[in-house]
Amino acid sequence: MRAGKLRQRINIQIAAETRSAYGDVIESWETTAQRWGEIRPLRANELEEANRVEGRVTHKVILRNYVGLLPEMRFEHAGRVFNIKGILNPDERDISTEILCLEEPATYTSSTIDAVVFNDDGAIVLNDDGDQVTTPIPTNP
Repeated sequence: MRAGKLRQRINIQIAAETRSAYGDVIESWETTAQRWGEIRPLRANELEEANRVEGRVTHKVILRNYVGLLPEMRFEHAGRVFNIKGILNPDERDISTEILCLEEPATYTSSTIDAVVFNDDGAIVLNDDGDQVTTPIPTNP
């Protein structure tokens, strides 16, 4: 495994429940570890094969061998969230861990949206303080 490819600092998170002062359950995510890794979108042939095996996936995350990783965890990197769909140990050599993930659609609050435009690709283009961000419109699988 080439260390140079593992250049993204990834937060590994697990769901946590706390109670408010009124006794309401508040669900949140706690970062349990940080690891250097590689997040990359799947190519068309990988995407077709992964979707056939694991259901709907969009990205592959590669880490050095990580023994305590669970399917109910998720990854967070640069404000993006990736839900774990499958965990692989290539060649069963315990050198690296490959994780198939589904990226959550970006969420925005009304205070961060300046404009919403639907383009020909069916994407929403959000203009936030002069920066354009394009996010696909979520579809039901």
